[in-house]
Amino acid sequence: MKRRGLLVVTVLTLLLTAVVLASAASPRRLDSTGALRSANSFDGETAVRYRQCQPTHWRACLLQH
Repeated sequence: MKRRGLLVVTVLTLLLTAVVLASAASPRRLDSTGALRSANSFDGETAVRYRQCQPTHWRACLLQH
């Protein structure tokens, strides 16, 4: 009885793992214009800093030089 329960739990775990991996590997969805939708939409200074890859934390600024 205990071995059957262990087998069932093992199979369910493998199936759940397969589903998670398949959903993570699926391609990103496109919006109506055919471009990928970005998860982060930045505006203003944040967008410029992100695009220029400038450090935002004071320790990162010190370590950069």
